[in-house]
Amino acid sequence: MKKRVRSDRIELFAAIIVIGILCIIAIPRFLVVHNDALSSAVQLLNANLKASVDQVYAKSVIHGLEKSANVTGRDPIFLEGIEITYGTPTINADGIGKMPITADNFEMKIFDGMSYFIIKGSNDKLHEEGVPSRCFVKYQPRQSADLSRSYTLTYNDDCSE
Repeated sequence: MKKRVRSDRIELFAAIIVIGILCIIAIPRFLVVHNDALSSAVQLLNANLKASVDQVYAKSVIHGLEKSANVTGRDPIFLEGIEITYGTPTINADGIGKMPITADNFEMKIFDGMSYFIIKGSNDKLHEEGVPSRCFVKYQPRQSADLSRSYTLTYNDDCSE
């Protein structure tokens, strides 16, 4: 009976050691896969935004609205339900917030004249000014009628924790 208890303890101890070693190996690999997934989500969101903004701009050119500014105090300019300025969506809920974007795992924040799309679950830390430091897509609409397709769309896919 004592031999059986002793061998059961040894087996239990060996199993705990094996599980511990697997955890030490698996957890860092899981974090890398998680960060890669978040980075891919940022890149996908950037591509979807670019395609959507380009489509709105093309439609505004067809309707002759690419040189029309959305001036404060006047009625806003809408194209198919999306508020635009110089042919690109504005940085509010009625503009870029209504874009038909297939990615749905983000939240939009507006800081200093730009829209930031922050991937949910990225545990992103915000700077003191509220601007995200990593794992985001940044959008700024076209600023002038003189520039051709000059909206700004940049991304930071560093989603490491």
